[in-house]
Amino acid sequence: MPHRKSSDPLRAQARRAKTAPAGSPPLTNAELVQLQVRVIALEAVIIALLAEATEPQIKRACERASYIVPRQGHTPHPLTINAAARVIGMTRDAARFRGLTEPARVAGGFEVAQPGRDETS
Repeated sequence: MPHRKSSDPLRAQARRAKTAPAGSPPLTNAELVQLQVRVIALEAVIIALLAEATEPQIKRACERASYIVPRQGHTPHPLTINAAARVIGMTRDAARFRGLTEPARVAGGFEVAQPGRDETS
């Protein structure tokens, strides 16, 4: 039975992905480093946004972490478990950020806030 064309582009893309040749080339070291840099940057942005979030939004982020679970009938994978824990960790990091007020210079010219210092010092 021939495949019928789907008018839904997402379904068509998913179908192509399933039929794509297995064994795509492994990532190079440079590509892995770029992915790590991007993840670190995204985490920093998310923590900054969470630092400005309302309590209900923080609660929702924590609740969302409970949905990061292994598929039913599959063995729990450490990456899945760590991802859920990292969401909670980012909300805690954001809570610490809320108490920071005064920016201070650090190496590279970046500014970071110093805990326990206020702008009048």
